[in-house]
Amino acid sequence: MHLRRYLASLGTRKLPGSIARKAAALRCYFSWQVRQGRLASDPARSLRAPSVAGACPGALDREVTALLDVRRVPRGPT
Repeated sequence: MHLRRYLASLGTRKLPGSIARKAAALRCYFSWQVRQGRLASDPARSLRAPSVAGACPGALDREVTALLDVRRVPRGPT
């Protein structure tokens, strides 16, 4: 319950990528604790985070658009 509340508090900041990374880190950490024998069960096993759309970075998007625009330029007779 504490882990879910923590992730929910991060949700108020509107940073889904950060929430997803923190949820993944918590799952890995508690999984490791169980493998080491320090915990009997994994409290983060069912922890879920919002999925994050994989958008292109702005700079890459502009470069790809520029390349596509160059290819559309009609060529004269060769």
